[in-house]
Amino acid sequence: AVTSIKEVVDRVEEKVTTQGQAIQKLQVLGAEQEEQSIAMALEINILQDQQKWLLEKVEDLENRSHRQNIRIVGLPKGKEGLDSGAYVGKMLEQMLEEDAFDRPLEVDRAHRAFMRKPQGREPLR
Repeated sequence: AVTSIKEVVDRVEEKVTTQGQAIQKLQVLGAEQEEQSIAMALEINILQDQQKWLLEKVEDLENRSHRQNIRIVGLPKGKEGLDSGAYVGKMLEQMLEEDAFDRPLEVDRAHRAFMRKPQGREPLR
């Protein structure tokens, strides 16, 4: 009876030791996971800041590109021929003084707005 109690106690001690070791391993893993989680949170914050900056930069560039547009209203349809960019460039050169610009005009592209042709004396919109 005494040996069986001693055997039971030995088995319990062995199980407690094994569980203690398992708990220590889990604590180490938990600490590593926490460190990784903190590092990832910092990286996410950095990426969010970069994304915000890039979105602001894109918006700024889009706004700046719109500032360089010229809208010409009332140009009769069909006058530009096949090359509307060359036509608009030539028209602007004729309208403006030769020394108005420090370099020749560049027309990146020219196109008609999607509007219906006005009828008679109907005002342009």
